[in-house]
Formats: sequence, structure tokens, C-alpha cells
Amino acid sequence: MKTHSYKGFTLIELLVVIAIIGILASMLLPTLAKAKKKANRLKCANNLGQISKAVTSFGTEMDGCTPWTMTSTDGTAHYRVYNNGGGGGWRGSWNWAFDPHHWHTASSIITMDLGSAKAFLSPSDPKVKGGNERKVRDQNWGWRGATNDGNKNFGWKYKTLDNDQSYAICFGADGSSGDNLLAFTRNVGGDDSARNGYDFTYSAGTMRRGGRRAHYNWGSDYRKYTNMHVGGGDPMVNSAYNAASKGGAAPWIGASTPGSYKYYSMSGLDEGQGNLTTMDGAVQQADDAALAAALKRHGEVTGTDHGKPNFNTTRPRK
Repeated sequence: MKTHSYKGFTLIELLVVIAIIGILASMLLPTLAKAKKKANRLKCANNLGQISKAVTSFGTEMDGCTPWTMTSTDGTAHYRVYNNGGGGGWRGSWNWAFDPHHWHTASSIITMDLGSAKAFLSPSDPKVKGGNERKVRDQNWGWRGATNDGNKNFGWKYKTLDNDQSYAICFGADGSSGDNLLAFTRNVGGDDSARNGYDFTYSAGTMRRGGRRAHYNWGSDYRKYTNMHVGGGDPMVNSAYNAASKGGAAPWIGASTPGSYKYYSMSGLDEGQGNLTTMDGAVQQADDAALAAALKRHGEVTGTDHGKPNFNTTRPRK
């Protein structure tokens, strides 16, 4: 009678196979992670492009104005469409254009173009994902009533993004040039050593520090509201800007940046990496040098609505 013998893997052979698989995985996983990071950054850039298009659409209907260049009368009228104060709810005003939580409620043109709060969520910024998704579930934009109860709105609702968003907004965005900066990923640097950016005058009036609806600071941290013009003073306050001394640009913030700047970092973007968009809809995946070049072009624009370059920027903290 013939007998059949079956030979399987020996323990040593099995361990060798496992070791080889482990080595291949250790070589492959970083490559996959890098590819995913790159894809997320591209999606993030696309979001910024959509924000630029929405603001441009608003300007088309408003004779070239942006939310930041409207008169106080026009601005207040626009913000009270969504936020009329009925039933004790918050009542909108022109200065909501400078509130990072509410600027987008200037018109249904913006909210309809963007669709929901998800437009402000970068896949490179997982820290804000949970809160942003709750906004989307709550009637797309986080609509809440005067008592903060989603089931009792007393006839009026407001839309607030709070800090559940990934993008910084530059108040110098107007229709005078496509080179005007509009938005950045929120890890953008800036000059806030002297709380720059406050007490400046816009078309509608002068914005002061603090105030009932001013969400510019977090306790004693005023970095939520910053001046992108570094090293040359704030041109909106003291006219320090000139062609000979354009100031510089702070680097993009990374997770290792010290102090309270860490609250503006995005885990999907390394130090020296960020995205930005301008009023012409162009989007850049920018390093520090590209950011500095974009700020330089922004500062060289003439004929702006404010008569001088405006580098003031608000960025959400998380």
C-alpha cells in the first residue's frame, strides 16, 4: 500500500514569510500614508476654490462688493435676512462680516453655492470633523434657535460655524484685483504680537476689540484674529505699508509650533505647508515661499476699496 506524505511549512519558513510581509508592509504603509495626505490636501484646495466662487457670485450681485466692503446699511440688511432677532434670537449686523462664525450668512448666494458647513471642512483637519458633521446634521449649517434648542427656534434661526471649520478668511478680499487674497487653511501664520488687526476702519465703520458678537479672541489668546503683514506694522492702523518695506510672512503653522499656535495646526499639513485662494478663484498648495509671494502680490494691488492693502485675517481655533 502506498502512503502519501504531505509537507507543510516548517516553523522557520513560516517565520521567514511573516518577516518578509512585515518588511514589505513597513515599506508600503508610509507611501500609502503620504499618498493619502497628498490627496486630502488636493481636496482641501478644491474646497477653497468653492469658497472663492461663492464670494465671487456674491460680488456679482452686489456690484463688486464682498461681505467685508459693504456699507453698514447694506451689510446690516443682508445679515438680518437670516438673523432677524425674532423670538430673542441673535440679531445680525454689518460687523458679522468680520465674525468667523457668521460671515457666510451675508446671503443665500453664499450658503446655496456652498451647500452646507461641510464646504468648510478640510480632510487635512480631522480635529474639526466631528463638530462640523454635527452642523451638517443640524439642517446643513448648524441652525439653532434662540435658546440653542434645535427643536424650538421660535420662528427664527441663525447659522453658526463656531470653530468647526478649517479655513481662515482675509478681510482684504475685494473685487479690485484677482490677486487679492481671500482664504487660507487655518494654519496660516501672522503677526499678532501687538494684537494687530483691531481698531481699523472699513467701508461700514471701525471694528473695535471685543463686543457682544466678536469671537476674535479665545480668553487671553488673540491669535484668532491676526495681521498677515509681518514686521512692518498694520497698514490699516498706521499706514506703515509702503512699496519699500512690504513686511514679511510668518510660516505655515505645524503641529510642533510652540505655545497657543498649536491650536491652529492641522494634522494633515506639516509645518511649511498650506493652501490658499485668491479672488480670481486660483488655488495654490503653497509652501512658505509661495505664501510670502502671494502676500507680496496682495500688497501691491492698487485701487482697493479701502485705499490701502488690508492684511487682516481671522482664523478658527480648535
